[in-house]
Amino acid sequence: MRHLVISLAALAVPAAAVAAGPGDFTCANRQAQISCNGAACEVETASFTPMSVSRSGNRLEVCAYTGCWSGPLDLVRTRGDLVILHARLSGGQGTASVTYDRRQKIATMLWGNFAQAMSCGEAP
Repeated sequence: MRHLVISLAALAVPAAAVAAGPGDFTCANRQAQISCNGAACEVETASFTPMSVSRSGNRLEVCAYTGCWSGPLDLVRTRGDLVILHARLSGGQGTASVTYDRRQKIATMLWGNFAQAMSCGEAP
């Protein structure tokens, strides 16, 4: 019974009050949107809606336009300042892979036909 009380108390804490874990981050493509097909990539700098990718614990979330999709990380590799992440996203939105440079706070994200260069910050 004591464990149940503790668990219910933890659920009452708003999500915003939970501190970000080590390694958590949020990135966005604020300067350009890059989409690619088998033949070429197109870079749009004038009119696009930035996307974001974030890591929170063992989950990766991608937000684009009016939706967000997330999934558990099925690959995490670290070498020096570089972290490589991969996750299968919810809602049939395929997989996303991210290479994150912890020192420079930049990332590249591959998702669908997008190949985004992103600037990052610590997760809120």
